Amino acid sequence: MISFLFLQSVQAEKKALTYKEMKDKLRTIIIPEVKFTDAKFSDVLKTLENASKKGDGRKINFILAESEGRNLFKGPFLLHANQLSLEQTLHYICQIADVKYRVETYGVIVGDVDRFLKSEKKFYPVSGNLYNEVKKSAKGDFVDFFESKGIIFHPGTWLKFHASEMKIEVVNNPCNHDKISKLIDSKKEAEKKVSSDKNKLK
Repeated sequence: MISFLFLQSVQAEKKALTYKEMKDKLRTIIIPEVKFTDAKFSDVLKTLENASKKGDGRKINFILAESEGRNLFKGPFLLHANQLSLEQTLHYICQIADVKYRVETYGVIVGDVDRFLKSEKKFYPVSGNLYNEVKKSAKGDFVDFFESKGIIFHPGTWLKFHASEMKIEVVNNPCNHDKISKLIDSKKEAEKKVSSDKNKLK
């Protein structure tokens, strides 16, 4: 299974960074002192994200993809250096954590890059309870509901709800499919427990 974390997206009111602008920021922004002591990997990348706002206030998205069992991003994380660019800092922390990174049009992916970028289509059943939960959510939309649970729909991925068959058709990467499957399974288990508890009360 893959777990992943989408560090906050570029602010909606500001124009998103282009691929070239992201590359330029990574290369030209210098961090006077890089000092991480007993830090989590996600906190390290959050620091880089904040540093990327230098100049025009726009930040780079960092997307983490981790293979379960490898514990890629578990602390503590240690690094101390001076006068490094964002790119150099990212390079060093990826070396320390033994992961890859790749700059894409929508941000920088760190971790199991190849698996994260590979899209595939899958179908999932939608129970009545899950459907009702989605409709009661903030926007009443499946994509928005899943994104609120940490499932990313990056460019080129999509979801379609087939109401007549009560199922969703999803094109996404294995990272997100793992999480969708786990979420739907957890909903099924919760429904079974509720049903079992009701039967016991009869």
